[in-house]
This record gives sequence, structure tokens and C-alpha cells, in this order.
Amino acid sequence: MEDNETLKKYIDLDAALARVQGNKAIIKRMFGLFLQNNLFADFENALSQSDYLKASEVAHGIKGMAGNLGMTILADESSKLMIQMRAGEVPDEQILKNYREILVKTRDYTEKVIEQLTP
Repeated sequence: MEDNETLKKYIDLDAALARVQGNKAIIKRMFGLFLQNNLFADFENALSQSDYLKASEVAHGIKGMAGNLGMTILADESSKLMIQMRAGEVPDEQILKNYREILVKTRDYTEKVIEQLTP
């Protein structure tokens, strides 16, 4: 497992716990729902259909969910994509590549956080 500072860059568990008044059971459930969420598939589907308005709406949902869970990097990258696509622009390939890499790392770290929260 990577060090806690690297993990904290992707998931600020303290911030996420503060939002639920320290309730580890609730935050663990929320992280589980994050992993099961279909928004990521919806985003890719909208992109594959060149429906950038729909993709921007999905990116907005991901941004909100990530922000609430202390996933600052994912929230920031979602915001970049959302702004670009709301302007009707085709998403920049480098931003998309970074976004997908961040999503994979965030999901991996989420699984590790869930393991840490499991007694």
C-alpha cells in the first residue's frame, strides 16, 4: 500500500468523516456506494455518443459525490471536464486521460480505505 500522504491526496478521510460527524459506518457505506455507482459508465457512454451536454451533467454529479467524500483530485478533474463540455467543447484528450487515471487510483484507494474502516 502506498503511504498515507499519497492516499490522503486522493481521499481526505478526515474531511469525509467530518461531514458525517465521525460515523465510520456511514462513511464506509458511502464509499461502497461510490464504488457501485453507474455514473462513471454513464459518463463514458455519453462521451462515446458525443453527447457532451449529458457528459457534463454526469461529470457534475461525479464532482459533487467526490467532493462530499473528500476526493479532491477527482472533484477538481471532474470540474475541469464539466466546464469544458458545458461550453460545447470536445473534451481535451489529455484531460480525459488524466481523469481516467485519477478515477482508477481513487477507486483503488477507496477500496483500501474501506478495508481500513473494517474492524
